[in-house]
Amino acid sequence: MSCFDLRNIMVVVCLGEALTWGAYSGGNGSLDDPYELATEIDWRHLAASPVDWGDCFVAVNDVDFQAGLMPVIGTTKIPFSGQIDGQGRSLSHLISDGRLDPNAILLATPLNNPRRGGLFGSITGVVMDLVLVEPVITATNSGNAGALAALVDGGQVLGCHVEGGKVLGRSAGGLIGWAQSAEVEACTAQTFVVGQLNSGGLIGAMQGGTISQCKTQAWVVPEDGHAGGLIGLANGAFVKDCYSEGTLVCTHEDVILGGVVGYNGGTIVNCYGNNSFFIRTLQYSGGVIGRNTSGAHAWTCLWNQDKSPDLQAVGGSSDIRFNATTQELMSMDFVQKQGWDLAYEVDNGSEDIWVVDDGVDVPRLRWEKGNTAPVAAAGPDQAVKATGSSTWVVLNGTGSYDYDGDIEQWQWTWTVDGVEYQAVEARPLLTLPLGIHEIELRVYDGELWSEPDTVNILVSY
Repeated sequence: MSCFDLRNIMVVVCLGEALTWGAYSGGNGSLDDPYELATEIDWRHLAASPVDWGDCFVAVNDVDFQAGLMPVIGTTKIPFSGQIDGQGRSLSHLISDGRLDPNAILLATPLNNPRRGGLFGSITGVVMDLVLVEPVITATNSGNAGALAALVDGGQVLGCHVEGGKVLGRSAGGLIGWAQSAEVEACTAQTFVVGQLNSGGLIGAMQGGTISQCKTQAWVVPEDGHAGGLIGLANGAFVKDCYSEGTLVCTHEDVILGGVVGYNGGTIVNCYGNNSFFIRTLQYSGGVIGRNTSGAHAWTCLWNQDKSPDLQAVGGSSDIRFNATTQELMSMDFVQKQGWDLAYEVDNGSEDIWVVDDGVDVPRLRWEKGNTAPVAAAGPDQAVKATGSSTWVVLNGTGSYDYDGDIEQWQWTWTVDGVEYQAVEARPLLTLPLGIHEIELRVYDGELWSEPDTVNILVSY
């Protein structure tokens, strides 16, 4: 049964030994009972089984390919249109040069087509939560290359990551070679990329579609064309809440090079570049964008001008709107004033996308942090004038915060004459006798309790 009820009619030429279709580690390929990918054999069986490319799969184990050549899954003629839930599992040391499994050579696909290197040759479905470790990806005959996919055409790539390895191709990206009308979200790449025409730390070239909450720490070394820390070429794409802090190396004077996007023909919002540049003098090189086309937009973006003070934010432009120092990038107040949606404020939105460890680190995406414990703030010490043997006192824990979302519980604890008392409101009203009282506050975010914070209350005449 197809995951999306796909009923493609295809002709398959089987070369070599015949395969037993459906021989995965479990499941039936439906959304409710996906095929289980537990071994290298399962993955190779998928690559050799175009009739399954519309079904549902779930990765249940980490797999090490031990530097073995892996045939691509999906072609432009018959893409992977199903769904794979990687569940955070890793695929290590796979090698791809874009060739098909001999059992999956399609009569409708000329053998002299450019080879598209990647785990997937083409995706129109959904791939999520998959990690590629130390892949080696190349594309021959001027093909596209990406560690996950050479081409994503209208599909979704969510929560996928590349750790190490290298990618080489005509349009080469750390994760995706070419994305068209695709949705890419919460993905990362820390790898080495060399592109002949388009080079991007995450995506070589992007035509339309959206990319959000992604980051790169890649080495990008273009041979020509367009190169960016995140995307080499972005036409009609919407890029939001992303950052790049890799290294860009270029010795070719004609390259258009940008810290986030090389050639921008779309819209970029709330992104920043924190890259190191090793380049010759280029006409179009910028800390955020190499070159903006007519009609392109970039709003509330930033770049660390301390990394390369000779550059401007946008290549070929004297625009200084996006310039920022390292100190400013580490300032919670400065970033909030740009209109970015921070986890501990409400004025700029409620999605809580960014986190700034004030004065310590540059902005990070909240999802990178995982769930961290909230921070309790019991308020300043108080000196209260007594009105009798017992006096009303108001505590204030509203300064407590949680990087990951909202605080669900407050717990105040104090002792009077050996008896322990508690209150569970953010601003509790309580009575205290004469004396000095140390009151402890802890807060809870639904998963983790904070470390305690204390406030001292002096009640006296």
